[in-house]
Amino acid sequence: GMDGTGKCEVIKAFVQFAKGMSIFFDWNYDSNVIKVSAYTGAAVCQIPNGRTLHSTVGLRGTKSLSQEMIDSWKSTKMLIIDEVSFLSEHLLEKLTNICVYSKKKMM
Repeated sequence: GMDGTGKCEVIKAFVQFAKGMSIFFDWNYDSNVIKVSAYTGAAVCQIPNGRTLHSTVGLRGTKSLSQEMIDSWKSTKMLIIDEVSFLSEHLLEKLTNICVYSKKKMM
């Protein structure tokens, strides 16, 4: 949707809903259970505790993920990406690989 149509309000409401429902899924809720990110910094400013996608998944030009970044995914159950339509196929594939790699490293 266009600017000002309430997308961020929907994200906020969904996060609150999921936070309340986390007890039914036996999630020990912390700030990493639901990661909220956006492709651009401008969109992140509208989301409480939001971070850019690059910051959230460790896409900072390095070839490898830090142990700290891998550990931050331990309790993650959901990743919400505002402006997901801006992502290229290549970036989505890279994001998928990072998430799968991080989860495998925890096993």
